[in-house]
Order: sequence, then structure tokens, then C-alpha cells
Amino acid sequence: MKDKRGIALLSILLSALLVSGCQSLPWGKTAEAQTVTTVDVARGDLEIAVTSSGNITLPQITKLGFSGAVSGSQAGNAVLAELNVRMGSSAKKGDVIARLDTSAQERDLLRLQNNLDAAVLALQKAKEPAYEPEDIAKAEASLTVARSNLEYAREALKKAQNPYTENDFARAETAVRNATADLRNARIAVTTAEQKLADDTVRDNRAVQDAIETLMKNQKLLEQNKSTEYEVLKAAESLELARRLQDNNLVTGQNNIARARDAVAAAEAALASAEFTLNDMLAKKNGDPLEVKQKQNAVVSAEAAITNAEQTLSLMRKPPDALDIKLKEIQLASAQLQVDDAKLQLEKSTIIAPFDGVIGDFKAKVGDAIAPGSFFIPIVDTTQARVDAFIEEYDVNSVRVGMPASVTVDSVRGQTFSGAVDAISPLATVQQGIVRYAVTIRLEPRPASAATPATSPDPGAPAAAQPAAPAQAGAGGQRPAGAPGQAAGSRPAQRSASGLAAAELKDGMSATARIVINKKENVLLVPNRALVFQGGVQKVQVAIDGQAQDRPLKVGLANDQYTEITEGVDEGDKVVIQTAPGSQQQGARMPPQPNIMFGGGPPPR
Repeated sequence: MKDKRGIALLSILLSALLVSGCQSLPWGKTAEAQTVTTVDVARGDLEIAVTSSGNITLPQITKLGFSGAVSGSQAGNAVLAELNVRMGSSAKKGDVIARLDTSAQERDLLRLQNNLDAAVLALQKAKEPAYEPEDIAKAEASLTVARSNLEYAREALKKAQNPYTENDFARAETAVRNATADLRNARIAVTTAEQKLADDTVRDNRAVQDAIETLMKNQKLLEQNKSTEYEVLKAAESLELARRLQDNNLVTGQNNIARARDAVAAAEAALASAEFTLNDMLAKKNGDPLEVKQKQNAVVSAEAAITNAEQTLSLMRKPPDALDIKLKEIQLASAQLQVDDAKLQLEKSTIIAPFDGVIGDFKAKVGDAIAPGSFFIPIVDTTQARVDAFIEEYDVNSVRVGMPASVTVDSVRGQTFSGAVDAISPLATVQQGIVRYAVTIRLEPRPASAATPATSPDPGAPAAAQPAAPAQAGAGGQRPAGAPGQAAGSRPAQRSASGLAAAELKDGMSATARIVINKKENVLLVPNRALVFQGGVQKVQVAIDGQAQDRPLKVGLANDQYTEITEGVDEGDKVVIQTAPGSQQQGARMPPQPNIMFGGGPPPR
């Protein structure tokens, strides 16, 4: 579909253009003459419009389905038991469209009704207990024991599921960290003791060597009578003392190393023990699965015992216990709600038309198995419609949301629908180099114009009121209705319609929209055929006393057939429309006129 600038519709409100009879007007001094025709300058309404082709869209299309839970014999499917429509049939709001086989749901409702009856009896019995105080005391004791058992069972389950607390894990992790630190310190202590022994050994060896040298020096001096025996004895004692200190330091260092190595062994053992303990706790973090299951069963049993004890005590209360009665009332209300919900599900197994409409295509028949969420019957509201179309890029900036539009539908002949521009896409669609923009036109639920019966000119009317020569066709070969030169009542007959429904619009039908982008009312109009363009000036020839006089013009809005005149001629002036030389009517020969056409905006000034 290719959009084009539409043909402007001209509606003459105050007077029709009166066409004079054919007259022979002199032109120049040539021997040949050309027959010319004059038309009166008249006032009228001038519209500029953009046309666009598109398709009808029916926005109100609802898929009706079974909203309730369905059940049946075929893996949860239900059977379609009733179907009252077919494709294309009409439905009124509230009509029953289809029903499922609800026998299973009816049985479920019967069961729930029995539960409701039982709840009623339980409430009655709760209001009339008949037990002795000692029986109530025993029941209360049983309830106390059951609660204690439940508490014990829950603690046992908690212990089985979590044998270690967060503090236990924290202490175990701290023990590992401490043992690791102790081992590191013990190994440092071994290294320190070994280094100290090495340092002491070097020092002590040097001290012994120094004492030996001192003793030998004193003995040599004694032989030379340069020293005394006392000095020699003193040097010998120093050597002995150095040797004893060397031996003591060696033993002490070896003992320290041995103790440090023992400490390393002890730290390694402590670390291994701490890591084993932590790993064992992590392995048993969630407890033994079998033991946990046993404890869970014990909790369930304890809870069941409490429930039984509470129910027994509730029945035995004397006088009637208000709380017990309230409980029974709640149970009764719950049972009633279940019955009401089952009834609602039964209602949801029936499809009801939500509005007047036409049924679309669906695939189903009575007896078919219907899977939940898989069956839908479309219903279409034909009283609401829009046109989805495209306009070309040179027109898009002239169109605004809210502009009025008239729509014709190819398959609905003789009707025009009114509407308005509802949305314009900011995104372009490019196909084969043509840039277009999507536009949506919302249709009103009534035709744009009422039907007008066709009429013919009155043969007895004066010649000035008769139509002139056949009107010039605009783009597309159509003539604007109501233009000068056409009687006001000469439109083709149109059949009337009460609204969109009467037009039987269907989704996807081809449609043409005419969007009015500019309009002027009660302005002077002349046919474009009367305009000439000479020397850069727009002119017409006005017939005065049988002579054609040139009149320069100032023009305004124009379309393919008519131009607004703002200055240069007056209403009632007769402007010349020339016929081509060699036509059937002969007259003075006239120079040819340029074919000046203006698409949708004002002509050049």
C-alpha cells in the first residue's frame, strides 16, 4: 500500500460557482478564434487532506475459556458437554456459550456438603457437652502429658538435626587455631634452641682456645723467668673453668633442644586431635539421617496426640466452652466456604458471553476432552474498530493526533466512517526505499456522513444554475464532492448505517483513511484551470464586456483543483477557462495555458 496526498474535498457553503454559457471572446487580431468558457468566482470551503491505506483492526477480541479447575476421566481433562455457538454466530451479553461435564465436580460438592453437615452437628454437640469433672481432669492431664511429649520430641529432633551448636564449632575451630599456633611456636623454639647451642658452642670453643694459649704463654715466660708459677696455676684454673662451662652449656643446649622437640611432638598431636574433632563435628553437622527421621516421626506422633487430646477435652468441657464453640463455628464457616467455592467452580465450568459480539474460529465439538487452559472461544466486539495504516514521510509532519478523519472500507460500499488520529509512530518503516510511518485512526460508532439520495439537475432551471463542462479529475480520477461546477445534490446515493456493527466490519479489511490537515472556510475560490503563470506572476483572465483582461493575483491555500484567492478578483467576477485549440467548439485562437497543479500546500507566491 502506498500513501499519496489525498484529493481535497471542497464544500461550497454560500453559493455554487455559476457557469456562464459558451461565449466567443475576441483575442488578439488572429483570424482563428478559440472557444472559451467563463465561471463565476465564488466563496466556499477549501480542505487539504492526506489519504492513507490500511486495514481495519478490531481491538476488543476476548478469548473465553473455562476459568475453573476441571477434572475428568482423561488425565485431568474435562468433557465438553454443551456448545451453543459456532464460528460467525452472534452472542448477546449473558448468553451461555459452552458448558463442561461437571459430574465429578458435582460429586465433590456432595462430599463437601456432607462435611458441612458434619460441621453443623459438631457445633451442636459442642454446645451440649455431657461429661463429669473427673473425666475432664483426666483429659486435661492427658493433654498436659501430650504437650510435654511434644516439647521433648521437638528438642530431641532439634538436637538430632543440630548435634553441635555454633559455639561448639567456634570452640573447635579456636582449638585448631590454637594448636596450630602452639605447633608453630614449638617449632620456632626448636630452631631457637638449636641456634643458641650453636652460638654457645662457638663461644665456648673460643674461650677454651684462649685459655690454652694463655696457659702456654705463661709456661714459656716462666721458663724464661719472666713469669711466676702463680700466673701459670691461674691460667690452668681458667682453662679448667672454660672446659667445664663448655661441657655444661653443651648439655644444657642439648636438653633444651630435646625439650623443644618434645613440645613440637606434643603440639602436632594436639593439632591432629583438634582437627579430628572439628572434622568429626562437620561430618555430623546435620545429624544422622535415620535418627533425624525417627525424631521427626516422634514429633508428628506427639502433635497428633495433642490434637486428639485437645479434641477430647473440647468435647468434654462443661459447661459449654465458648472457645470450643467458636472453633466449631470457624470449622463450620470453613466448610461452608468450601461448599461455596465448589459451587463457584461449577459456575466457572460454564462460559458466559461478557458482551455482545460475534464468535470467531475455534476447534471443538461436544464430547471433546478439554485440557485446563487449552480451550478458548474468541468473541469479537464489532462495535469498536480502528484503522492501522501508514503515511509517507513528506506527510507525517502535517498530521497530528486528534485530527479528524473519514474512512471508507473496500468491502463495505457506500458508507463513510468518521474518526480521528489516535497515535503516530515515531519510528519509520522503510520498504524498497520508501519511508513511511504507522498511524492509528480510532473510528467512532457512527458513519461520518448521512446518506444522501442521488439527484439530477432540474432541466427547467436557468442556464446559470446548470453544471458547466465536466469537472477536471484530480489525482486518482475522482472529483471532490460539492466543488464549484457541481450541483449540491448530485452525489451518488449512499446507504445509511446505524453504526460500526451495521457495517459488518471485520478484522483485517482494507480501508482508506482521509485525514484533514488544513481547512479554510468561506474563501474566494477559482479553478486551477483558470490560472496562468507568466513572468513570475500568477494571473487569471477576467471576462469584461466580451474582452479578456489579465488580473495578477495573490493566492493562499490550494489543492489539486481549486486555489484560494486573497487579492486580484472579487466574488462574482467571471474568469476564463480556455478550451484547447482544435476542439469541437471553434473560436479565437488563444495561447496555450500552463498546467499548474498544487499538491496540498499553498502555491508559490
